[in-house]
This record gives sequence, C-alpha cells and structure tokens, in this order.
Amino acid sequence: MGNPVLAMKIITKYIASGLLRYLALTLFSLVALVVVAEFIGSMNRIVSSWQAFASFADETWRSVPAHVEALLPISVLMAAMFTFRNLSRSVELTAMKISGAGRAQLLRPVLIVIIPVAVASYLNQNYLYAYLNPLGEQEAQRVDDQYQWRGFGDSLVYVERIDPRRRTLKRIRVFHAQKQPYRIDSFERMETGSRSKGRWRFREVARRRQHDGRWTSLQLPRTSVPKGDFPDVFKPVEPDARHMPFMEVYQEIQLHLNQPHRVALYQMEWYQKHAVLFALFVMALIGVSITQGASQKGKGGAEIILTLVAGVVFWLLTEIFFALGKGGYLPPLLAVWAPNVFFFTAAMTHYYRTP
Repeated sequence: MGNPVLAMKIITKYIASGLLRYLALTLFSLVALVVVAEFIGSMNRIVSSWQAFASFADETWRSVPAHVEALLPISVLMAAMFTFRNLSRSVELTAMKISGAGRAQLLRPVLIVIIPVAVASYLNQNYLYAYLNPLGEQEAQRVDDQYQWRGFGDSLVYVERIDPRRRTLKRIRVFHAQKQPYRIDSFERMETGSRSKGRWRFREVARRRQHDGRWTSLQLPRTSVPKGDFPDVFKPVEPDARHMPFMEVYQEIQLHLNQPHRVALYQMEWYQKHAVLFALFVMALIGVSITQGASQKGKGGAEIILTLVAGVVFWLLTEIFFALGKGGYLPPLLAVWAPNVFFFTAAMTHYYRTP
C-alpha cells in the first residue's frame, strides 16, 4: 500500500482539474452561444452601419457579466455531471473508492473548485457588472425612453428620445402658452440636449415667437439654460441591489427602516447574495449525486436527463419562491433559502445512499 495521504492529494487534484476544465469549457460555450444568438437576432441592425455594429459590440461587452451570472449555475451543474459521469463510466471512481477515498473525500475537490468560483461570481455580480454598467439600470431602463410629454410651468415639453445611459435627449419641442386668450405664443425646437455641471445644453436650436400677430424666427447653433429652467425628464435610477456589495445593501436597509415593504425587498437581495453562492455547491452536488453510479448500469443518458431536469426544477423553484417573497407572500429568509435547503438535503441524501 502506498501513502494514503499522497494518494488523496493526487485524487483531489485529478478531480478538481477535470471539474475546472469542464466548467470553463461549458461556461464559455454557453456564453458564446448566447452572444451568437443575439448577433443573429440583431443582424439587420448590425449590418446597417458601422455605428450600429459598434453599438452592438458595446452592448455585448457590457452584457457579458450578466450572461456569466445567469449561466454559471447551470454550467456548474453540467461540469459536475460530466466530470463524475466520466469517472464512473471509466471505473476510475470505483478505483478511487477502493483506494480509500470516502464520499466526503470525493466532495473535497468539488469544494476546492466551487469556493473560488463563488468568490469570482460575487466579484462579477457586484463589481464587474457595476463597473461596466455604471448607472446600474434595470433591464427596462437600458432601452431608450420614447415620446415623453411633460408639463412645466406655462410650457409643454415634448422629447422624442431619451438616452438614460448617456444622459442625452434628441428632438426636443417646447411649446409656451399665454392665457386670456389661451394660445401658443412661442415654440422652440432643439435637435439634441444634454445635462452637465448644473446646466442643460442644447444644439441646433430654432425659435419662433408671436408678437402682435406676427411670427419671428431665430436660429442658434447652441444654447444653454440653468438646470431648473428645464424639466428633469430622466427617470430616477433606483439602486440596483442585485449588483451591489453586501455592505451597500445593508446600508440601504438601514436607510429605509420606515418603509417595511422596501426593507423586505432589500432583505431578500441581502439573503440572495449568500444563497446564490451556496446554490453553486448545491448545483454541483446534484450533478455528482445523480451521475456517480452511471458506470455499469447503461443508463448514462437517462441520468444526464434526470440531472438537467433536477437542475432546471431547482432554478425554477428558486425564481418562484423569490417572486413570492417579493410579492409579500413569504418571509424574505424563507423565500430565498427554502429551495437551497430542500435540494441540498435531497442531493446529500441521494449521494450517501447511492452504492
């Protein structure tokens, strides 16, 4: 008999390297597949001009952290499934058990891989995403707002296009009205507008004013007004708690203690940041527990399908419970952690009961 400690180190390194290799390959393949699908879906827009292509490239680059965040759990599941299925089918897993590797020791390389992956996932979700998307907009806010009318004193403001990311406006119209008799007495058209340093700045300005029944026109290449002389048409950007570090979410909770519903939402995001990291280990455990006995049974295909179904059900229940929590139907802690606890218990039970 050789050195059992050295044997366990070799086994741990062998399993961990295989798991890490499959994880990197699976995650890269899934992200690339999503990007290619988006490219095909936006083909008409992309080929219309170089500017459109550059815009798509920028959007794609900024969306990579979100794709990684969404696809990492299923990638961990598939990596664990492929790793232990191959070990089981090649009888290597049986040899490892005969050499003295217990079930707990076989899970050690999974933890060795999952812990740094979970740390990287946290940094990706809460720092890299926020760095590439500095406003932290939600999905609906990434699309330009269109056709907004806004009353402002005696004026009526119309903005055709609002870009919340760049804080710019396009095709602005301002109608000024007089009373007794009520009528439009002046009109301004600005092609573009932006706000910086406490002032609104407009370009390609055309003004028309009525005086004694006659209209006069004035063209200006640019003009500016104080911030208070034009309405704030940008939607207020709510803090994106899903992509904020732990302590920032905690500070938001403390700031809104007098708003119970809002506090509950932030508490859910707080718990979710812990639960989503633990969910990576649960996904890996599901993959390991179902596929570890695939060697001599001839049921490898069925076990792969069962593993994927279990992973998808876990993901669906996580989303459903989270939605119920946001709606106030479940306490935040229960809504976030119930699927994790259930599937962890089921996967561990199956793992230790499987011969």
